[in-house]
Amino acid sequence: MDELQGLVGQVKETFENTAEFKEFKEIVEKVKADEPTANVFNKLRKAQQEVNAKGPDEEIDPELMATLSTLGQEITNYPLLLELMQAEEKMNALIQNLTTVMFEPVASVYGDIEE
Repeated sequence: MDELQGLVGQVKETFENTAEFKEFKEIVEKVKADEPTANVFNKLRKAQQEVNAKGPDEEIDPELMATLSTLGQEITNYPLLLELMQAEEKMNALIQNLTTVMFEPVASVYGDIEE
């Protein structure tokens, strides 16, 4: 387990040194520094967290949906938020790739069952 923990630390360090992560971090800092953009970002994040907190059988409040819709339209007025969304997409692709590689051995074991 200690060996694996060491490798995880190396992967974390390598991940933090990727162009994708550095770009993401830089844009987040710009968003934080721009108060109007940060305010819209925080409102959007809060609304997204409320949606994510809902169970699969719970209905989303129409007021919350209206808030998300309004914020979705408002985002187009904030270029930094659009840049952040693009950087998040790149990060998500990188994370998905890492996840796929990390769980490949597990998937191959299950693949034997499916055959």
